[in-house]
Order: sequence, then structure tokens, then C-alpha cells
Amino acid sequence: DIVFIVDGTGSVGLENFERMKTFIRQLFAYLDIGENAVRVSIVQYAAQVRTEFFLDQYYDLQEAQDAVDGIEYMGGFTLTGKAIDFATNLHFDLRKGARADVTKIAVVITDGRSYDDVNRPARRMRQAGIVTIAVGVGNNLDRDQLTAIAGDPKTLLSLDGFDRLQDLTTSLPTMLCDGKIRTLLLVYEADCFDFSEICLLLITSLDIFFRSCKSLLPTQQTSSRCPSPAMDLVFVLDGTGSVGEENFESMKTIVQKIVADFSISPSQTRVGIIQYANTQRMEI
Repeated sequence: DIVFIVDGTGSVGLENFERMKTFIRQLFAYLDIGENAVRVSIVQYAAQVRTEFFLDQYYDLQEAQDAVDGIEYMGGFTLTGKAIDFATNLHFDLRKGARADVTKIAVVITDGRSYDDVNRPARRMRQAGIVTIAVGVGNNLDRDQLTAIAGDPKTLLSLDGFDRLQDLTTSLPTMLCDGKIRTLLLVYEADCFDFSEICLLLITSLDIFFRSCKSLLPTQQTSSRCPSPAMDLVFVLDGTGSVGEENFESMKTIVQKIVADFSISPSQTRVGIIQYANTQRMEI
């Protein structure tokens, strides 16, 4: 499920906006668009955010491309964070065509600095199990904001101008397809430890990873665990005084629940645990 969050602000201009639409139409041609294959959606944003179409509206390539042709340029100032939250809450909703058992990717295309915060919205998006790709276009880019949106330098792309978007026509589809086998980037920041929330977040995100893993396996394998590919998984646990014994026990429970979903064996998943404070200790 891929949602494109496209910049329709005044600084883009009508000519460049049409170039962006042409790029997206061409990009669609590289994707296997269909109800049971790749689903696509577009959000346009400026000061306001507007749904152009949802994930369950077009399962045919030509219809999706025609829908892109019909998008009208908004204009206005830039609120990228608002658009990211909008896409997370609405466009990746199961009731709007998103699917629980597929990789979810958001492609954010922007030409400049946002007037609102992008850090928290992008972090919330990744916490929901969505891979974020940031495409910055032009010379007025805010590198810190782009980095925050992408969350990973490997998913940050920048171009000198909109006439260079065609350079991504082949490289971006490869990145989108690789999203299925990417390790989920799980970012969690809070003012205090809430291990029950962390537990839920970890288990939910790992479940998405398991589903992506299983989708690469032969159809006859029906195990609820993730038997392939082979994996070495090491937990590095905080055993410092600020955690406290009660929270440390909660952390151990998290590890037990996560490990239970793996096929532990010499040839499949191997697990190690390190605990650290001012010194480090190998537990397993």
C-alpha cells in the first residue's frame, strides 16, 4: 500500500506541479497496480490537506493515471506535518482500503521548509509500521526536516529541480519494492518509560514484519511463525538504576513475548541477550 503525499504549495508553481503529476503517472507504470497487488493513493497538501483518491479507488493502471491527470493544483503555504498525520490516520486506515498484511509505504514529495513540526508526525507514521520515503526537490530544502521525514538516510532522496524527477523513474520503484524486506525502523521517544505501551508497539510492529517475511515464502508454508529467512536477533537491554526492578521485569516479559513468535533453532532464528549499565553482561 503506497500513499504519495505531494506538495501543492505556492512555491511549487503550476508548471512544476504538472511535472510532478507526469512523474507520478510514469512511476505508476512501473508498479503492479491491482486489488491484490500494489494499491496507490494520493494526498495533496499546502496549508490544507486534500484526499485525491484512496487506496481502494483504483485497481487499474490507466484509471489511476487518469485520476492523477485530474488533480488540480492547490497553492498556499507549507504544512507538511499536518499532511503526514492526515495520511497516517486516514489513508492507511483499513476502512479506506489499507490492508493489515502488506507493507505500507509513504512517499513525501516537498520543495521546501514546512511551517509546522514534521518530527512527531513522521515518528508517529513509522510507529504505525509505515516506511517513510522523503523526496526533496529544489534549492530551498531543509535538510533536517527531510531527514526527520525519512527517518533513514537510505530513504532520503534530493533533486536540484522538478525537471530532474524523471531521474527517479527507475530508482524509486526499486526502493518501493525493496520496502517489503526492509527491517522496520522502530522509533520510540517518550518523557517516561511506559513499558506496556512499548510492548504493544513492539509486538504490533514485529507482527507486520512477520507478515512481510511470510509473504516471501512458498504458499504451502502456513506456520504462524516466521521460519525464513534465517535471523540472528540480539536484544540489548537497559539494566540501569533508572529503569527499576519492576520495569526491568516488564522488559523481560516483552522479550519473552517477542521470542515466542520466532522459530528458534540452530538453522533458523538464534537469539542473544546483553544487559548493560555501567558495565555489560552477556546473558545469552
